[in-house]
This record gives sequence, C-alpha cells and structure tokens, in this order.
Amino acid sequence: MDALQVGQVLWLVFRFNNTGDVSDNEHPYVVVDVGETTIELIQLNSLKEGNRLHAFSKHNKVVYCSFPAETVIHVDSYAQLNNKFTIDNYPALVRYRRSENTLSRDRLHELLSAYSGYHAEFAIDENRIVHMAKEEVEKWNP
Repeated sequence: MDALQVGQVLWLVFRFNNTGDVSDNEHPYVVVDVGETTIELIQLNSLKEGNRLHAFSKHNKVVYCSFPAETVIHVDSYAQLNNKFTIDNYPALVRYRRSENTLSRDRLHELLSAYSGYHAEFAIDENRIVHMAKEEVEKWNP
C-alpha cells in the first residue's frame, strides 16, 4: 500500500477534544497535510437531518458527494473548520483508508482553502486542538 496523500479519507474513532470525549462511531477524516511525523485531518459529519442547521454556520464547510461523484465519501457532509486534529504518522495508518482515491481536485481545493482561511481568521480554542499518538489511535481503532 502506498503512503497517505492529501485528500484521502481515513475512517476513525477519534477523541474530538482535550477533555477526553471520544466519538461513539467512526467518522471520515480528510487528510490535510502529511508531515514526516504527523498528519493533519479535517473531520466530516454527514448532512443528515439533525445536522443540517450546524452545517451552514461559519465554522463549517459543506462537502457534497456528487457532481462530480466522489469515491471517498458517499453522503453529503460538512467539514468542521474550527478544529485542528493531528495524529502520529506511521505506516499502518493506511489500513484506515477505504480507498486510495482522494476527493476530487476542485472540491479538495475548496475545502483546503476554507480550512486555511478559517484558521487564518479565527483562533482555534485550545480544547479543539487535538493530537492523538499512535497508541491512542490503535486503542480506539483496533
């Protein structure tokens, strides 16, 4: 398997803040940056009925799964821009991909632009800057 690339999606159970709250289920995480020791991710949530109100706030970016059809997400979603998630970079992370494909070029560009723009304009709350070491990733994602 090839190394992770920007735009690929990892499916993970993740600790979503520094108070220890862990997701009840897997979420898709778009790879934003692949560094030598860490990988930065953006969490996606589905646009199901209960989430629609949240999706269109300034700290989220809607990511549609069609036109063009995406191969790495299968439902319309929104990206949480007001978090910063990082994990240790290690070879076994590729097992959390369901596909080696990436988001389509234009959609990925829009998402990365929204993410970097939000981070340049707004301070990210310390509780929302979360790093999970390899051991923690493996603990929640056996």
